[in-house]
Amino acid sequence: MQLWPEHFDVAVDLGDAEAGTRANFGASPGDAADDHRGPYLYVGPWMAPPGSESFWDATHFAGAVLAYADIVAAEGQREAALAFLRRGRALLEAHERV
Repeated sequence: MQLWPEHFDVAVDLGDAEAGTRANFGASPGDAADDHRGPYLYVGPWMAPPGSESFWDATHFAGAVLAYADIVAAEGQREAALAFLRRGRALLEAHERV
């Protein structure tokens, strides 16, 4: 895990960069300069996200975002957060570039 002090995110890089499966998996307290002002989880692929999957919905970077409000609204909050992160990983691995 790494703490990025310039935007106070906590993230980890996972996957193989050469295969196109490497991404940042993290949490942000929010961004004042864009439409994600509240806390969120994110998956940020190092390469462009594969395909046109609607999962890749981030507006300020090429990746995916799960808003804190969506986690809080979920019946199983922990499970919702883990499912989001696992889905990003699975989508990257399914479209591995070799």
